[in-house]
Amino acid sequence: MLVRGRIEIGPYATGSKSARATQAFLVTADGARLELRRYDGPSMRDDHLIAMEGQEVEAEGLLRDQLFIARSLHCLGAAAPVRRRAASPRRPKPGA
Repeated sequence: MLVRGRIEIGPYATGSKSARATQAFLVTADGARLELRRYDGPSMRDDHLIAMEGQEVEAEGLLRDQLFIARSLHCLGAAAPVRRRAASPRRPKPGA
């Protein structure tokens, strides 16, 4: 199956035993948000997918319910800017 979409990173199953803070998702043009894994990658915290956050991709693989297991991922263009919260500035310690 061939699917196009944007890779997003976010929490999964918050509040359950399966909860993860960092999970890759493939968001398609029709709004479907599929949990994304690579066929040869780790099942949790895939640093390769995390590095691809914001990329528009074409993925070929298997779809099982809301899980897409990608055999191949091809970037389609420049990454959308990733908005991250700025770190708060450090305050000097009192008396320093």
